[in-house]
Amino acid sequence: MNGDPQNKRGWSQNRLWGYEYFRREIGRITPETVIVDIGAGKGQYGDLLRQGSYIGVDFVQFPGVDVVTDIVAGIPLSSEIADIVVLSNVLEHVPDPKAVLAHCYRILKPGGKIVILVPFFISIHQEPHDYLRYTHYMLRYLLSHAGFVDVVVEPSGNVIDVMQKVQTGFFRTAKASVRQRFRRNLAVKACGYASVALLRWCARGIFLVARTMTNPNLRTGKDWYAEGYGAVAHKKVESRK
Repeated sequence: MNGDPQNKRGWSQNRLWGYEYFRREIGRITPETVIVDIGAGKGQYGDLLRQGSYIGVDFVQFPGVDVVTDIVAGIPLSSEIADIVVLSNVLEHVPDPKAVLAHCYRILKPGGKIVILVPFFISIHQEPHDYLRYTHYMLRYLLSHAGFVDVVVEPSGNVIDVMQKVQTGFFRTAKASVRQRFRRNLAVKACGYASVALLRWCARGIFLVARTMTNPNLRTGKDWYAEGYGAVAHKKVESRK
């Protein structure tokens, strides 16, 4: 993959969905819009977020990060400073999401918006800092518990996306197993690689047909197979008496 974090070549479908979700939910940004990016990392969505007055926060000093801090312990920004707070694939990497959301609530202006992306079906990553997976029920609970209102959670992907991710992991494991088991027998290893490649192409064909024949937005009752979720909520505006 290209070293530029904003280069979309090679992005997964879920990552592309997240980009469009952010663009839709953040809406129109002016240079005066204060956007705090919690867990900013390398800034994959920087072309969207940096249209406003951007503050990047992370526990690692990546290029473009303005504040380095432990976001569980606290976010050293003034209260009610932000119009928008974003957390892109961050909450699964914190052991205390309630604390992080409380800090986000504090720094948001009344009526301000929080926009969140989290993965659901994904392998363990960024070890050892991979702690949690969230259902839509848990996201609603956490945001409401923190004081946010107008909570809306939206799933990313469907059962076909999830199954395709499973088969990708399976074939990656199968290829590694062939390489390890038959490393001294080149002929058998070549046959093993060819078999795995053939099965993978057959699987791709099956998923292509499945995508053509099914409704991508189909949800079967409460049985949601999601790759991840997007959530948006607002800080309550206190009524003045």
